[in-house]
Amino acid sequence: MGQLLYAVVLEQKMSKNRARKVHFWPAQTAICIKKAISIQYLAQGYSKPTCRTVEPISLGFYEQNWYLIAYYRLRNEYRNFRVDRIKNISLEEKEACEKPHGTLEQILQQMLSYKQLHRVILRVEKGEIYNAIKSRYVLGFLEEIDIGSKKEITLQTDSLEILAKQLIEYQSGIEIVNPDRLKCIIRKYLAQITEHCFNLI
Repeated sequence: MGQLLYAVVLEQKMSKNRARKVHFWPAQTAICIKKAISIQYLAQGYSKPTCRTVEPISLGFYEQNWYLIAYYRLRNEYRNFRVDRIKNISLEEKEACEKPHGTLEQILQQMLSYKQLHRVILRVEKGEIYNAIKSRYVLGFLEEIDIGSKKEITLQTDSLEILAKQLIEYQSGIEIVNPDRLKCIIRKYLAQITEHCFNLI
């Protein structure tokens, strides 16, 4: 059973890597020659991909995934698209980028301005867990304070629900200082997990 599970996970990772390789280079080419692209994109929570015409700006790596940062013409706003969720990509040869784009830093700030950001303070044990947390949330990192055997980290996130699920993965070595709402969300998820486990017995 363990070998079968390992094989399934390995195949998923290999498929993900193949998807990245297939769509990474066309996106990079479009960025260099300033051409629009059409992508078939499978958004999270959807069962079928949708076609979107975007003006690619940059490619970035965050939390073990490559992202395409692009101007989405239909919504008239900047968005990021996970490269492994792009099912097909085609270069629009006659479609030059219409919008004059600012610097990447300006675009990222504009993307964040659309979202409600939550300020989070964590106390994290130094060592492996601290390094993992800082690496994982590098884009939302604000500051840190040394408090002996721990680091007090301040970061911002646009989703307390997603952050709660990610923090549960670490099991120990992390204390939530603020906000209290994050603590409540984690308690709710842990209660759901406990109930699910009891139902399996």
